[in-house]
Amino acid sequence: MRLYRYGLQQNGITQFFPILRLPVPVNPQPQPVTYTDARNILQNLLNDLTEVKNTLEPIKDNKVKLPLRIGLTRMDFNANGKLEPNESFWKTLSLLTGIQATEKAAQTASS
Repeated sequence: MRLYRYGLQQNGITQFFPILRLPVPVNPQPQPVTYTDARNILQNLLNDLTEVKNTLEPIKDNKVKLPLRIGLTRMDFNANGKLEPNESFWKTLSLLTGIQATEKAAQTASS
């Protein structure tokens, strides 16, 4: 994840941007970030969201249901190539909202 690569730190500014409130671990050796790097991070996010929109937008049937176990979804926050237990959506949601959740509850809610 590029936010880890560049050493994202939580502060008064990042709290206003949901994508920047993600629990990115401290990178002991962050790379310097340039204006171009920052633009590329945002452009890649926009490209990914556009791809999702283009995939789902043609579906017009309101009765379509897509099973999505979002509570068990994981993001590689520390960019080590591994999806670790502490990188799950339900743990991230708990950290961001203060709502206490468990993996069992996440499995039940997303089934």
